[in-house]
Amino acid sequence: MNTLQNTNISVPNDAVSSQILGVLRTAGIWSTSGAAMAAFFAGTLAALSIVKFLWRIDPRPTMDVPLASPPDAALYDFGRLLSKGYCENPQGPYKIVGPKSDLVLLPASYANDLAAQPSNKLSFGAAIHDFWVSRHTTWRYYLDDDTGRQTLMGSLKRDGAHIMPVLDEEISLAMDNWEQRGFQAINKTLETRKQLHNGWASVEINPSFRPLVNQAFGRVLVDAPLCRDPGWLDHANGLGLKMMLAARDLRMIPDCLRPLAKHFLPTYRSLMTARRELASRIDPLVQRRLACRNMHDDRHHDMIEYQLNHSAGWRGVDINFQTGQIFDNVFAGDNQIVNALMQCIYDLATYPEYQKSLREEIRTVLSNGATLSLQNIGMLRKVDSFMKEVLRLSPGTLVVMARKALVEVKLPDGLTIPRGVTVAMPSYALNQDPNIYGPDATEFKPFWFLDVPDVPSSSLAFESVSGPGLDFGRGKASCPGRYIALWTMKVILARFIQRYEVRLQDGAQRPVNIEAGVHKIANLGGNITIRLAP
Repeated sequence: MNTLQNTNISVPNDAVSSQILGVLRTAGIWSTSGAAMAAFFAGTLAALSIVKFLWRIDPRPTMDVPLASPPDAALYDFGRLLSKGYCENPQGPYKIVGPKSDLVLLPASYANDLAAQPSNKLSFGAAIHDFWVSRHTTWRYYLDDDTGRQTLMGSLKRDGAHIMPVLDEEISLAMDNWEQRGFQAINKTLETRKQLHNGWASVEINPSFRPLVNQAFGRVLVDAPLCRDPGWLDHANGLGLKMMLAARDLRMIPDCLRPLAKHFLPTYRSLMTARRELASRIDPLVQRRLACRNMHDDRHHDMIEYQLNHSAGWRGVDINFQTGQIFDNVFAGDNQIVNALMQCIYDLATYPEYQKSLREEIRTVLSNGATLSLQNIGMLRKVDSFMKEVLRLSPGTLVVMARKALVEVKLPDGLTIPRGVTVAMPSYALNQDPNIYGPDATEFKPFWFLDVPDVPSSSLAFESVSGPGLDFGRGKASCPGRYIALWTMKVILARFIQRYEVRLQDGAQRPVNIEAGVHKIANLGGNITIRLAP
């Protein structure tokens, strides 16, 4: 796919952006009121061209490793280019060219070495800052601040026994309301639609399902009733897409001009509107928690409480910092968890022959009205394998463990990473390696992870960081959000399969993913048919 690259990682082209913007407008989460400013800003780009040219002729950080490049006549497709470089260099590093620096991909054998490097040498925060332009889009002003990781791997993980039933309760409530709306936000009952369509209803997944996930995940972040607030959901829905577009446009602008020029970007203005609206709801909640924190022993079971437990020094009393941490988690949920679950539903509809087996497992585990818990969720091994297979073939991001060298770094085998170079693991290419997943590695095999010879079952679990894949990283560089992602996805998907049957519309193919550089986005306009499960 032809993409516009404005960092070491490519981003959506105009056609992709148009689809995303179209969905945002249809959903009412994108305003065209900034059109005049957009026109003004477009005119200023020409005046900035000389500055941008000078900005880009600085020596580019790079490494002397093989270059993966597309054929001259081929359209740029980051995923295919990633796989091409992986096949040509199975045991060594290679690079993909970007306008400011090159992205260097390392083989899986370097994962533990990469994870062992301290953040003042190889920085995750700096790599993320480059891509998301986080100084302007998120609250992550402090590179590699460890509060979030400590929260996710500390208080939140320890409180899983409470989080699971709360998630179950919230998604069940959200699905009850969804059914009453006829599976969509219109004033029709399910019974009326049954009479018209023999029980089947056509539904556009993105606008109807995304709010359900954000409501359930919001219960973990800010508790009820805020997670159900229409204003909260309006601005949480699509936050990941808004940030992606704003970051793309900001990367087109030289660093020195961003503080002023960003205010003329419609994408940035839309993101800031969502940010203000969410902050206006989070701030009072944080203030109340801080005011009452030392007055009684009653503790809330949500992310605000968890992160206060791990906020050292000034962070523990800084409302802006606490609000920013929640905002970043709202973004992560909308950007990653929603996307992964939409991919799961598309695959359920594409391969309906697996639904019965999955549903039988769920109903057996949840017989007699049982609530999902840490104890019984581990028994849903088919659901776990299904989710892991979806993530293998349709991951939200195609590279993992991205790190930017803040200084020159020499790895144990002598490989030197120059200062300024960003390295990462080509997880998407690894996920399609026939040496690992067999000659049919590119085919959908939902129960492949149930039993793999010579691989412990614990390494095949969805959240594992020791199995054949690298989707959640390795060691100290493993994803700290993998447990909350597992719990949220598994609870929502299990209840979805238990309650509903889905299929593609007659004659339709699986909705095509949006290939947006390092991102693989579930189709935002895909339709399926749904009914209550037999």
